[in-house]
Amino acid sequence: AGNNLRLPVMKRLSMALSGKSNLKLLDLSSNGLTADYIKPFAQQLKTNSKLMHLNLANNAFDAAAIALLAGVIDKVCLFH
Repeated sequence: AGNNLRLPVMKRLSMALSGKSNLKLLDLSSNGLTADYIKPFAQQLKTNSKLMHLNLANNAFDAAAIALLAGVIDKVCLFH
């Protein structure tokens, strides 16, 4: 939390979530994430069946970012 992640890091994190990831909890709170950062991540969440808890609190999400996440949040328990 609070690492101010950049796009290349988010893309690598997104790739790590695909395939055989066993990650069950991920805290991305307070990282200044926007729609640009969350897009590749949201796409991978659709195929990840292991992640159960995702903290996205205190980011800079606009309507576009929320729309990207809307299709995947039913699979993940979001908390803050």
